[in-house]
Amino acid sequence: PTATAFFSSIGLSAAEFDRIWLEKALSGQANPPSKKSSAADVISAVGATPGGIGIIPKADEGKATGSVKVIPVN
Repeated sequence: PTATAFFSSIGLSAAEFDRIWLEKALSGQANPPSKKSSAADVISAVGATPGGIGIIPKADEGKATGSVKVIPVN
Protein backbone atom coordinates (compact mmCIF):
# COMPACT_ATOMS: atom_id res chain seq x y z
CA PRO A 1 0.00 0.00 0.00
CA THR A 2 2.80 2.48 0.80
CA ALA A 3 4.57 2.01 -2.52
CA THR A 4 1.27 2.10 -4.41
CA ALA A 5 0.41 5.46 -2.81
CA PHE A 6 3.85 6.81 -3.69
CA PHE A 7 3.69 5.64 -7.30
CA SER A 8 0.22 7.15 -7.63
CA SER A 9 1.56 10.47 -6.33
CA ILE A 10 4.15 10.54 -9.14
CA GLY A 11 1.69 9.39 -11.78
CA LEU A 12 2.90 5.79 -12.21
CA SER A 13 1.69 2.34 -11.35
CA ALA A 14 4.03 -0.14 -9.67
CA ALA A 15 4.13 -2.10 -12.94
CA GLU A 16 5.16 1.01 -14.91
CA PHE A 17 7.88 1.79 -12.35
CA ASP A 18 9.22 -1.77 -12.61
CA ARG A 19 9.09 -1.65 -16.43
CA ILE A 20 11.06 1.61 -16.54
CA TRP A 21 13.79 0.18 -14.32
CA LEU A 22 13.87 -3.10 -16.22
CA GLU A 23 14.44 -1.20 -19.45
CA LYS A 24 17.23 0.83 -17.85
CA ALA A 25 18.86 -2.31 -16.46
CA LEU A 26 18.66 -4.23 -19.74
CA SER A 27 20.10 -1.30 -21.68
CA GLY A 28 22.95 -0.89 -19.18
CA GLN A 29 21.88 2.63 -18.22
CA ALA A 30 21.28 1.99 -14.51
CA ASN A 31 20.55 -0.61 -11.87
CA PRO A 32 17.07 -0.70 -10.34
CA PRO A 33 16.63 0.37 -6.73
CA SER A 34 16.91 -2.44 -4.22
CA LYS A 35 13.83 -3.64 -2.37
CA LYS A 36 14.03 -4.08 1.39
CA SER A 37 11.87 -6.29 3.59
CA SER A 38 11.20 -3.82 6.40
CA ALA A 39 11.04 -0.12 7.15
CA ALA A 40 14.08 -0.52 9.41
CA ASP A 41 16.04 -1.98 6.49
CA VAL A 42 14.96 0.90 4.24
CA ILE A 43 15.99 3.49 6.84
CA SER A 44 19.35 1.79 7.35
CA ALA A 45 20.04 1.60 3.61
CA VAL A 46 19.04 5.23 3.05
CA GLY A 47 21.25 6.35 5.92
CA ALA A 48 24.21 4.45 4.46
CA THR A 49 23.73 5.72 0.91
CA PRO A 50 24.65 9.33 0.05
CA GLY A 51 21.66 10.80 -1.77
CA GLY A 52 19.61 7.70 -0.97
CA ILE A 53 15.82 7.76 -0.89
CA GLY A 54 13.27 5.22 0.26
CA ILE A 55 9.58 4.67 0.86
CA ILE A 56 8.29 3.64 4.30
CA PRO A 57 4.82 3.47 5.84
CA LYS A 58 3.61 6.53 7.74
CA ALA A 59 3.48 4.42 10.92
CA ASP A 60 7.26 3.98 10.74
CA GLU A 61 8.22 7.65 10.23
CA GLY A 62 9.36 7.98 13.85
CA LYS A 63 11.96 5.26 13.35
CA ALA A 64 14.06 7.46 11.06
CA THR A 65 16.98 8.95 12.97
CA GLY A 66 20.31 10.60 12.34
CA SER A 67 20.87 11.81 8.80
CA VAL A 68 17.64 10.29 7.45
CA LYS A 69 14.88 12.86 6.90
CA VAL A 70 11.23 11.92 6.41
CA ILE A 71 9.25 13.84 3.80
CA PRO A 72 5.54 12.98 3.97
CA VAL A 73 3.75 12.38 0.66
CA ASN A 74 0.06 13.21 0.64
